[in-house]
Amino acid sequence: MKAINIKMLPIAIWCLAVAATIPSVATAAVERYVIDTEGGHAFVQFRVKHLAYSWLYGRFND
Repeated sequence: MKAINIKMLPIAIWCLAVAATIPSVATAAVERYVIDTEGGHAFVQFRVKHLAYSWLYGRFND
């Protein structure tokens, strides 16, 4: 019988813990949202880094 490597034990425990949480993440419920586009209450806004110095902001109105 092979001895357990003590240095690898924390890594093995971490891997088992991550593997145990994967099914619960994969079965998360999908939520649906209704966006109010009438009357201008909703818009899409974005920002882009300009010359690694400042942010340029923009907005989609349609």
